[in-house]
Amino acid sequence: MTDTSETDLSSGKRRFFGWILFPIALFPLAALLTYDWRATDLQIPAAHSTNWIGPLGDFFAYYGYCLLGFAVWILPIYCIVISCRIIAGESLRPGIRLLWRSLLLVAAASLLQIMEHYAPGI
Repeated sequence: MTDTSETDLSSGKRRFFGWILFPIALFPLAALLTYDWRATDLQIPAAHSTNWIGPLGDFFAYYGYCLLGFAVWILPIYCIVISCRIIAGESLRPGIRLLWRSLLLVAAASLLQIMEHYAPGI
């Protein structure tokens, strides 16, 4: 009987973590949605920013595009999906899956950059 109550407590903590993670996962999405490409002069101290997240949002979006290109849009979607899965009570086992997901992100970034050459509207 102790195992059941400990499992319920662990599941409750995991779901609480999922509910906390969900709004945190919305920050990169808001940073990308409100990114202004003209705000590339990242200054210290930070200048007035039009990004909803502020200068940190500009920083995330600018360097995200520099590192991953258009595949940076996968990150907030992935974070939201992971938080929903935690809220639903699914057990997540990071390990080899993290390696494959990272490989998927790199492949998507590469393909989107190649597609830009052949389909300029992307």
